[in-house]
Amino acid sequence: MATATRDELFQLGRAYLSLPGTTERRAIRERVGLSQADLAGVLGVTAPALSRWESGERVPSRRLLLGYAELLAHLSALNDERPATTPGVVTTSAEQGRDATKP
Repeated sequence: MATATRDELFQLGRAYLSLPGTTERRAIRERVGLSQADLAGVLGVTAPALSRWESGERVPSRRLLLGYAELLAHLSALNDERPATTPGVVTTSAEQGRDATKP
């Protein structure tokens, strides 16, 4: 295994510390409607490997840790950008963009 540089170690440390807790990892994936197989395919791993990461049983390798942490951050941000909806209520794109404070 190649020796990591100081900057690479800092980058890995930041990625590891940025990982959400195990419950949140699964919740992020589910909120955007992805299966474990979907996410695993994007990362080039198996669904069982992703399951072990979500449960905290295993931690991704160096090579995969950076991609996994970045992907979770992007998925979480996407979820934060989604408009709030009420279950059972369908809104049009025009209604979603309208300022609710104006008639």
